[in-house]
Amino acid sequence: MQSLATGRTTTRWRVENALRELTDAAWDSLNASTVPNNVTGVQRQQRIARLDALGKPTSYPAFWLVLLDAQRRIWINPYFDHQRWFVIDSGGARLSMLRLPFAGSARPQLAGFAGDRAVVRHVDADGAPQLSIFAVETR
Repeated sequence: MQSLATGRTTTRWRVENALRELTDAAWDSLNASTVPNNVTGVQRQQRIARLDALGKPTSYPAFWLVLLDAQRRIWINPYFDHQRWFVIDSGGARLSMLRLPFAGSARPQLAGFAGDRAVVRHVDADGAPQLSIFAVETR
């Protein structure tokens, strides 16, 4: 955590054994998830071929994004699951695990926070990007 008042680091988090083996199936899944849903079959094959040409790394990190909300809760997103977030308090206690709505969207993303509300970017049925704002409540 970084102090907004002083800019100094106040707490450090260390993640050990964070790299995981990247299997062929996981690599194929990752490549497929990066292709927009409004492309043709030929465009999809071309994009996946370009990604395959880059080569598959041997490992990947345990998490993708880490965000901090106004209540000093830390939100951690696993690498291959853009809908799932783990929420922990500033002391390190796990508060919850939640899934973003919009399962039908190609890749819903927690874009950030506006006060006590979460801003989620998603794609509607027509392929247009949307922003939705949700209240964040602790039960």
